[in-house]
Amino acid sequence: MSVAAAATLEGVAPTFTYYAGSSATGTPLSGAPVKAGTYTVIASFPGSADYTSAVSSPVTFTISPGAVASFVLGAPAHGHARRPLQPDPHGRDKFGHYGYQLHRPPA
Repeated sequence: MSVAAAATLEGVAPTFTYYAGSSATGTPLSGAPVKAGTYTVIASFPGSADYTSAVSSPVTFTISPGAVASFVLGAPAHGHARRPLQPDPHGRDKFGHYGYQLHRPPA
């Protein structure tokens, strides 16, 4: 599947086709990648009244994994004072709670 760009040239948008891995082979992804990994993209422009069609060379890029946020509570919580709480992959902390947010003080 190709993803249309927001910008246009004479009302015609280029499209981007993404592939998992370091080459533009196999089944294209259903959209732009958002998870960590290596991907390859090809841009194409179908042409317009004044411009001919064009296809880019494949470009490989990597999305690095983000850091898992953790923080230390200043007061006891469930009998575990000052222990880092990290959400598990299912969106809950080890006590079954959802929705932790880290608010940083203004600079």
